[in-house]
Amino acid sequence: MVCRHALRYPTDLDGLIGEAILLDPPWCAAIFRKHPRLARVLRAPRMALVHADRRLRDTVRALSLPLLLLQGSDDAMAPPSGSEYLHRYAGSRDRTLLVFEGGDHDLVNGRCHRRVREKTGQWIEAQLAPGSRRRIGIEYINEEA
Repeated sequence: MVCRHALRYPTDLDGLIGEAILLDPPWCAAIFRKHPRLARVLRAPRMALVHADRRLRDTVRALSLPLLLLQGSDDAMAPPSGSEYLHRYAGSRDRTLLVFEGGDHDLVNGRCHRRVREKTGQWIEAQLAPGSRRRIGIEYINEEA
């Protein structure tokens, strides 16, 4: 949803922060395999997920805003593969993926919240700094470190 807005209105934003990017939801396929009747009833919502996923994959290279992706390593709702995909293929020359070891789906309010807010604040400050440099990186953050 956030990516779609950024792609549609790129001049409205100076950067993009995304949390737990969901591509190929694992629970969706498992539910529909186990309950084929449910798959028929929910065909439209399921197809909407598939089409949204395909649209994002087809247009992600056009995403040129500075990008910060926040991901919990133990997120069962949105596995890290979605954020990793977006980080790898986004067209932005300034993109950062922060993976919080042991973090789940709700990073902002979960057990890693202090580190998430600290790292997000640092990223925003770096974006606002005069002559901020372009960077591409991935950082794995362990709460004990």
